Amino acid sequence: MSGGETSQDVQELEAKKMEAKREQENRISGAKEFLDVLHSLSDHSLDDSMFPQIKQVVKENDLNKPEGQEIIKKILLNNANKIKKIIGFAEDKDSGQKRTTGLFDFLKHYKKTDARLKHDLDNIFVTVRANLSLFLYFAKNGQDIDVDSLDRVLIKWDRCLVGVEDILLRIISETEVVPEYNSGLNIETIGGAINYFANDELAKIILFSKEPDSAYKKIKYKEFESVDIEEWDKIKEELGDRQIAGNDGLVGNFILNALRNSLKDRVESDHINLSVSIKGGWFVMRVQDDGKGIPSKFLQKGYTEKDETTGEEKEIYIFHEGASGTGSSGIGLADFDTRLASVGGELYVVSKPKYAKEDGLVRFQYGSTPEKANEVEFDQNLEHGTVFEIRLPITQKQK
Repeated sequence: MSGGETSQDVQELEAKKMEAKREQENRISGAKEFLDVLHSLSDHSLDDSMFPQIKQVVKENDLNKPEGQEIIKKILLNNANKIKKIIGFAEDKDSGQKRTTGLFDFLKHYKKTDARLKHDLDNIFVTVRANLSLFLYFAKNGQDIDVDSLDRVLIKWDRCLVGVEDILLRIISETEVVPEYNSGLNIETIGGAINYFANDELAKIILFSKEPDSAYKKIKYKEFESVDIEEWDKIKEELGDRQIAGNDGLVGNFILNALRNSLKDRVESDHINLSVSIKGGWFVMRVQDDGKGIPSKFLQKGYTEKDETTGEEKEIYIFHEGASGTGSSGIGLADFDTRLASVGGELYVVSKPKYAKEDGLVRFQYGSTPEKANEVEFDQNLEHGTVFEIRLPITQKQK
C-alpha cells in the first residue's frame, strides 16, 4: 500500500470499481434489450413488424372507417408489451405489473446518453413516446386512434429510430459496431429519416434560428438538395435480392449530423447536397458543401493543439468526441471512422480550405487504402468546400 493508504481505503476503491463494472454491464444489457425491441418493431423484412404493418394499413385503408381503426388497434395490442418497453409504464392494477423503465428513462438516466439524446433528437423522441402511450391507451379502451397523430408518429419514427439506435450502439461499444448489429442497411428507414429531416426537421431549425444561441442564424439563405423518394425507390430496385452492409443507426445518424454541421453558420456554406448511388459493389452516400473547408490538421489522428482557455494540449481530430475544433461537442462525428470500418465500410473526406495556407485538396480516408482516396471526386467548379463520402459493401442476403 502507498503512504497513507489503509486496507479500508483499498477495499472501498475495489468496491467502487466492482460497482462501476456492474453498472456498465447492466447498461450494456439494457441497451441490447432495447435494440432487440426496436428491431422487432421496425424491421421491414419481418411480416409481423409493427411499424411496417401500420404503414401498410394506412396506405391501403381509410382510418376514418371502423374497419381501418380495428386493424390498427389490433396491431397495437399485439405489440403492447414491446410498446411498454419503449415508453415505460406505471403499475397496472389489472395485471399487477410494477413500473418499468422505458427507453426514454433509460437514456435520460445516464449523463452521456442524455447529452446524446438532446444532441441528436431534441423533442422528436418525446413526441413519439407520448403518442405511442396514448395510442396504446385508446386501443385498450376501444377508442379511435387520431389519424393526424398517427401520421405524425409515422413521419417521425424513422428519424427517431436511427438516432436512438446509434446512441444504444455506442453504449455497447464506442469504437465499433459489434458483429451482431451489422444487420444491413434498410433503405426505407434511412430514406424515411432523411426525408423527415429535409421536410420537417429543417423547417423547425429555421423557425428557431432567431434564438440568441442558435448556430443556424444564416440557414434561411442556404440551399439544401436532398434525395427524393423516387431515388430511394430506384436504389431499392437496383439492389434486388442484395443487401447493403452496415447499420441504420450508425449510417443514418452520421449523415444527419454531417448535414446539420454543413448547415451551420461557421461552415460558411451556401449550398449543401446529399446524394446516394450504387457504384459497382458499393453503396455510396455523399454530403458535399461549398463552405470554408477543413484544414488537414483536423484530419490527423493524434495531432494536438493548446487549448486557448485551459492551456492544455487537446486532440483536434474531428472524429474524436469534443475535439471538433469549432466549439461543438463533437458528439455527432465521434469515433465514426472506426465504427464504419468495423462493418466493412469506408470513409472519405475531401476538402479544399478557404482560409488555410495549404494549396490544393486535403484528402483523408479510413477503412481503405490511401490510393483509393484519389478516386473520390471534388466538384471542380467549387473554389472551396468539403465532401464526406461513405461507401458500404453490397452483399447477397443471407438466407
